[in-house]
Amino acid sequence: MQLGHIDRQQVFLMTGVVLGAKVFLMTPSFLAGSVGQSGWITALIGTVLAFGGLLGWLKWSKATPGLAMVPALRRTLGRFLGDLVASVIMLATLVGLALNLRVMAGGVVIGLLPQFPAEVIVAIALLIGVYAAWLGLETVARVTVFFTPLTAFSLVFVIVGIGRIIDLRNLFPFWGLGVRETLKEGALGMGLFVALPGIMVWKSYVRGQEVLSRGDSGGVLLAGISVALGTAVATAAFPYPEVSRIIDPLGVMARAVYLGPFLQRLEAVFTFVWFFTSSVQTSVLFSIVLTLLAQLAGTRTYKPFTAGVALLTFAGAVLPPNILSVGQALHGGLFREVGIVLVAFGWVLFSVAKLRNIAPDSRGGLFVPSKLGAAVEEQERQGGSL
Repeated sequence: MQLGHIDRQQVFLMTGVVLGAKVFLMTPSFLAGSVGQSGWITALIGTVLAFGGLLGWLKWSKATPGLAMVPALRRTLGRFLGDLVASVIMLATLVGLALNLRVMAGGVVIGLLPQFPAEVIVAIALLIGVYAAWLGLETVARVTVFFTPLTAFSLVFVIVGIGRIIDLRNLFPFWGLGVRETLKEGALGMGLFVALPGIMVWKSYVRGQEVLSRGDSGGVLLAGISVALGTAVATAAFPYPEVSRIIDPLGVMARAVYLGPFLQRLEAVFTFVWFFTSSVQTSVLFSIVLTLLAQLAGTRTYKPFTAGVALLTFAGAVLPPNILSVGQALHGGLFREVGIVLVAFGWVLFSVAKLRNIAPDSRGGLFVPSKLGAAVEEQERQGGSL
C-alpha cells in the first residue's frame, strides 16, 4: 500500500460503510427491542457520543504527525502498553468482522436461499473481502466508492416502496419505554461504533490530517443517520413489539414491496446489494486487521498474514450456534462495553501525547526493521510501502 493515496471521499465512504452497514443487520430490531419506539433516538445519541470519541482520536492523530498507528501508540504509551492497545483494537475489529459475516449469511439464507448452508455464504463473502484486501487499500477504497451509492439507492428505494405500510403513529409514544431508558441505551449505543478506533490506521495513508478529520467525521455522521433512519422506518412499518422480533427488518420490508407482475422479488435484488455491501465492509475491516498486524510485526507487507487471518475469521463466523446469539453478542454484553472503552480511549491517548510532547521520529514512525537497511528507511521517509 502506498502512503498518501487515500482521498477524503474514500475515507468518508469507507468509514460510513464500516460503521453504518449494521443497519442491514439486526441492529434496528435490537434498538427497538431495548427501548421501544425511541430506538432511533438511541441511535442518534450513540452517534453524538461516538463523534465526541472520534474527536479525541483525531486530536491524538494530529498530536502524533508522521507516525503510523502502532508506532504512534508505542510512542504515546510505551512499547508494551502501545502493543496491548493495538492488539485489543485489532481483536475487537476481527471479532466484529466475524460476527457481521455470520449475521449477513443468516439474513441471506432467511431472505433468499432457504436451506442453503450459511457457511458457504460466509466463505464466498470472505473470499471476496480477502481478494480485495490482497490487492491493496487503494483497491478497497475504489470498490467502496463504487458500491456505496448502490447501497444507498437500494435503501431509499425500499423505504419509498413500502410507503403504503408506514404509519408514523407507530413511533409514539415518542420516548418509547421512557426518557431514562432512552438516554441510558443511547449512551450504551456508543459501543455500536466499536470499529471506530480501527479506522485510525488510515492516518498514514491519507493525503493530510485534514483529509482524515473531515472524511472520518462525515463517515461517522453518515453511519449514525443511516442506522437511525433504518430503525425509525422499521418501527414505523412494524409496530412495537413486533419489530423487536424480526431478525431481518429491512429484508422483510423489501419483501413487502410490490411493483407489478414482472418484478415481484425486490427482496432478491435488495439481498444481492446487501451481500456485496457486506463484502465491501469485510474488505475494509480485513484491511484494518491486516494493517495493524503488519505494523505490530514490523513487516513491510501484510500479505503473509492473509491466509491465517482469513481462516481465523471463518472459524469465528461459523462457530456461533444461531443468528440470534450472534445478534445478542454484537449488541450487548462485553463486546459493547469494550466498544465504549475503545471509542472513548482516544481522549486518553491525546492527553498522554500532549503531556509527553510526542514528535515523529526521523523514519516517519514506520519502525522498519534495521536488517532491511538504510535504503529501505530512505524509501519509507519518501512515502514508500507499508
